[in-house]
Amino acid sequence: MSVLVDVTCRPNITINRTLLNFFDIKISPNKKYGLTSVDITVDPARDLWFCLCTPTEPAADVKLPTILFFHGGGFARLRPDSFLYDSVCHRFAREIPAVVVYINYRLTPKNRFPSQYDDGFDVL
Repeated sequence: MSVLVDVTCRPNITINRTLLNFFDIKISPNKKYGLTSVDITVDPARDLWFCLCTPTEPAADVKLPTILFFHGGGFARLRPDSFLYDSVCHRFAREIPAVVVYINYRLTPKNRFPSQYDDGFDVL
């Protein structure tokens, strides 16, 4: 992962998003490993959406915890539909078990802080 970060950073410390997106493997929502995941659009103008991942057969009398997951990348890199983060969220949902909500928040520097947290509140 650190090699990918090094390769996609320009000498002036900005991010080459085109190159980064080329290396970033995207996953489509699907039903696998006893889980159901679906993408839900909140605001198409901001490309604000989240993925809701739930176990397919939770026990009837058990209330599942909810995890609100902000993917890594310093608010500047990657997306929640990246293979790495999608796998992590599916593992949380399967092994805890829990309902996992992972958000496609706006990235910096185009969108200044705290827009990422604002996106999280809008999803809630």
